[in-house]
Amino acid sequence: MKTIRQPSELVAAGRPVAVAIGVFDGVHLGHRAVIGRMIATARQRAGLGVVVTFDRHPNAVVAPDRTPPALQSLAQRLRVFAELGADATWCICFDAAFSRHTGEQFVRDLVQGFGGVTAVCVGSGFQFGHRRQGNVALLERLGAELGFVTEAVEPLRVDGQVVSSTLVRELIGRGHSRRPGGCSDVPTPWRVKSSAAPSSGVSSAFRRPIWT
Repeated sequence: MKTIRQPSELVAAGRPVAVAIGVFDGVHLGHRAVIGRMIATARQRAGLGVVVTFDRHPNAVVAPDRTPPALQSLAQRLRVFAELGADATWCICFDAAFSRHTGEQFVRDLVQGFGGVTAVCVGSGFQFGHRRQGNVALLERLGAELGFVTEAVEPLRVDGQVVSSTLVRELIGRGHSRRPGGCSDVPTPWRVKSSAAPSSGVSSAFRRPIWT
């Protein structure tokens, strides 16, 4: 897998490009569903599958006091993306200047940078851009104009709970001895079984990321 810092570094050679966008901290089963959909779409079209992620959590720039503890390092996330079959990862430097990009600007820059995109895969609740104004509806509107389809993947549930990075952090914090939600590179076994509702402890402050 190739790691790029600008879309122009990807040599698509005329092949269609499908992307999956997100922070993907922990690369848990929900994240894998989004990335897997993107890779399947790319393969169906004999194209390239690209993960679009960030070098840090957006809150580290826009709301430092609400930055959740990372489940993985960037190097760990990149390794898992490669294992899942991504052809490339665009690792965006999330700085103050980038945080001011609107959702529409981000999507237009992405499509232009790759020389065209055929599919954008995200979680169904995905929000992005300055003041979180971007969402699936915006992607669908821009896709109709710019020539890509939007694939919104519904949340994955394990034992009745939606798998999310926040839930994984809460379960790890409560000392569960099984790997939560299929989270990669967390030093616990493969999956969690819990009937307890997520705690209302400190990690609840991190449930609503600001940019994406």
